[in-house]
Amino acid sequence: LFGNLSSAGLGQSLLVARKQEGDAGPPAKAITVGVVFCGRQSPGAHTFVSQLYFNCKRLHSGSKVLGFVNGVDGLISGQAEAVTQEMAETFNSTGGLNMFGRSRDQIGGVGSWQTILDVCNRLQLDTLALMGTSYTANDALELANYFAGQAARCKVLFVPCAADGGFSNSLIECPLGFHTASRTLSNIVGNLCTDSKSAAKYWYFTRLMSRNSSHVVLEAALRTHPNVVLISEELAAKRCTLAQLVELVCDAVSLRASRGMNYGVLVLGEGLVNAIPEVSALLDELNTGAGRDQSLQEIEESLSPWSHALFASLPARMREGLLRARGSRGSLQLSHIPFEHMLERLVASRLQQRKSLGTFSGSFTAICFFFGYEARNAFPSPFDCQLAATMASTAALLAYSGASACALTVKNLTAPVEAWEPMVSLFHISTQTLEERTF
Repeated sequence: LFGNLSSAGLGQSLLVARKQEGDAGPPAKAITVGVVFCGRQSPGAHTFVSQLYFNCKRLHSGSKVLGFVNGVDGLISGQAEAVTQEMAETFNSTGGLNMFGRSRDQIGGVGSWQTILDVCNRLQLDTLALMGTSYTANDALELANYFAGQAARCKVLFVPCAADGGFSNSLIECPLGFHTASRTLSNIVGNLCTDSKSAAKYWYFTRLMSRNSSHVVLEAALRTHPNVVLISEELAAKRCTLAQLVELVCDAVSLRASRGMNYGVLVLGEGLVNAIPEVSALLDELNTGAGRDQSLQEIEESLSPWSHALFASLPARMREGLLRARGSRGSLQLSHIPFEHMLERLVASRLQQRKSLGTFSGSFTAICFFFGYEARNAFPSPFDCQLAATMASTAALLAYSGASACALTVKNLTAPVEAWEPMVSLFHISTQTLEERTF
């Protein structure tokens, strides 16, 4: 699918430009490039690896691309598999990360760096490409600095991949995978909008993958026009409380009911829980104070009075989500917090109160959904296929030139592909902690 895009446009134009600058032929020696799937699943990751293989082979037939099995764990243990022509052709333009698999997001502290360097030296890697989001970018910088301090042969590159679009800034217009994920989720939301109007009796409370940013939510809203859209950043800026949020949604439901429309679609992001002050405070306390092996009673006793009252009032399903196993970084996994169920319950209760007061005469029946996993493993769109091919051709040239501590970016993405501008963004060391940074 979209396989012909691999050799079109910038995939070859970079190589042509290289020869026009005076390079009489291919590089004098073969190189070996290692690839690690560090971040979560993102459409286009397989395409990047396949195109990296094709471009490295095009520059020198003896070059090799290795993929580390199970991501970071494979990098530390040194378990790598060579990409073959058949493998590259099979996985090109497919979704998922099952080409090699992944394990955890972060590499770890200083103790892991020398282990990784030993693995890179043993495999005779010239370049190590880490694919992921902000945590991976931080790891790539630290590894690049450490490798440089050890005068290592291996260099380090960073490939921005983020299906939720959260890792974007003035240098990274669009991370790999966001285009596919946003359109996949937009298609689902659009189907729900049509079904809601067809059945004319349900409200669909729909939570989308988004982490702490609302890029996917906003993109889906602009494409499908649901009835209510909750943007986390907007609510956080207004310091909207939980009670105010419930009133806002109830007003929308009441307005539609007054027009004889007891149905609709509400869309929110999984990061909305962090935008509500009292819920965010509860999450902070659970992140810092709740241990993995504590009982429910011990956790409740460790909370402040306000957070304890809120936690006790939550539906059982949401309390369970808050207490589930943490992610690889030890923080709560937002995808496990069913905030849409809590919001639906609070809205239903408040509408019942309004009905008893005579201020609401409609009906309210809601069905809750969460979508995210459906999008991050989708077949990449033509845009993401071309973006991956462009990044791969840039990575191949950087690997041959010996560049390190670089992030692969592409500018001018709203223009036709022929006008895209491959860029190389250099890392710099920040004095901020990772939690304080804005990417």
